[in-house]
Amino acid sequence: FAPGATGDFEAAPDADDAPPPDPAAGPDAEVPPSALDPVAEGEDEEARDAVAEAAHARRTMIGRSAE
Repeated sequence: FAPGATGDFEAAPDADDAPPPDPAAGPDAEVPPSALDPVAEGEDEEARDAVAEAAHARRTMIGRSAE
């Protein structure tokens, strides 16, 4: 590679060539709800209670096996 040689590559774009930022992507943009939210819409209270009860049972069994 010789200094000053030209090739078939394009130089990296300058910051001036970059498109302006999307204003909708700023700090005031809406954030969709988490898919991991345990209190998400559509879940009934019985389902949440069953999950909490199962978690408590697992912790109890782990505690008993450690004794």
